[in-house]
Amino acid sequence: MKLDQLRYFVKVVESHSFNQAAKELYMTQPALTASIHALEEELEVILLYRSRKGAYPTEYGLQVYYDCKTILESLEQKIEIWQSFRKERERISGVVHLAAIPVACNFMLEDIIWGIQKNILKSIFPYMRFRC
Repeated sequence: MKLDQLRYFVKVVESHSFNQAAKELYMTQPALTASIHALEEELEVILLYRSRKGAYPTEYGLQVYYDCKTILESLEQKIEIWQSFRKERERISGVVHLAAIPVACNFMLEDIIWGIQKNILKSIFPYMRFRC
């Protein structure tokens, strides 16, 4: 099962037409039909009633449609979050200059640097726990 098949299935259900869905997906109708047929074969159920008047979900198809909508919406939200990581990293990037007495460096510098890194990581990933 491929993610594209789920997107295609949702589009067919929402448009009630393979032809219309194919146009909106910028693909050919036979390729779309083959993809939906492969999904039905993999799940071993008929997902759509097909007629001259359109394509409508079966009982199983309706459940799969709602599940697909939930999966795709959740995925879109996660992608937005993942893309914000880059923006957050760019916002806090920079150079930090440290000066210390050489004797103190051996004992404190590692803890100081780890503390700075931990605070930066906490601002990017507030839900994670960090330990020294």
